[in-house]
Amino acid sequence: MKNIKIIFLFSFFFLFTTIKSAPSKKDYLRVFTELSAFLYIEYGYKNSSPDISNNLEKVNSFDNYFRNSLKWNSKNINTANMMSDILLYGVVLGTLPIIPILSKRDYNTVILSSLEVLAINGIITDYIKIISKRQRPYSRFGGIKDSDDSHRSFYSGHTSTAFSIGVSTASILSKDYPQFRNRIWLTSLGLAAATGYFRVAGDKHYMTDILVGSIMGSLVGYTINNKIYGKKLEYSLSSQNNGFNIKYSF
Repeated sequence: MKNIKIIFLFSFFFLFTTIKSAPSKKDYLRVFTELSAFLYIEYGYKNSSPDISNNLEKVNSFDNYFRNSLKWNSKNINTANMMSDILLYGVVLGTLPIIPILSKRDYNTVILSSLEVLAINGIITDYIKIISKRQRPYSRFGGIKDSDDSHRSFYSGHTSTAFSIGVSTASILSKDYPQFRNRIWLTSLGLAAATGYFRVAGDKHYMTDILVGSIMGSLVGYTINNKIYGKKLEYSLSSQNNGFNIKYSF
């Protein structure tokens, strides 16, 4: 039921943006295809049976240290996982239709770029999860029965999604409201970092899963955002300096 609600939510966002389409039809078709691929990999693709030899995987001292330091006790683990879900699905993804309203840019272009960030990041993250098959800490140390999900630890999808959307959103809003630039970036990255923290606290991921997820998500958010709102080089002859006066516009 949860998966159906998520698919319906993103489908609604996509259809809503087509009411007034500033982007071209090719843009909508591209993002629709990317979202479809992401949703299929996330909810429709059946991974091969986990290799039980991964149960013998030796966890490095760095991950062990942070797991022992940040993991909540067994009574509160579910709360930590719930908090990570609230931050991702309720706050980060929940603001997707709101950010374009706050932005000074075309609504459809902004929400389409956010959906593209979400889709591309999801495809990359799921692909890495499928080929790495790293066992989650709660399964590795807790003796939980193996399943497809228990071998999807590397890297954190919650974290990569939060950072990809956070970086993309902060890039847009900080340019529209430069006077609030520091607050916007601090809020966006703070929410993303908190999401990653709760994944470690809930024993779903190791610290390396969080670090790689934050880096990969940030790269996706920055790259897609720069592709759509990238710098356009404008130049003109300067009669005073007898040269080129170069300026950037967004």
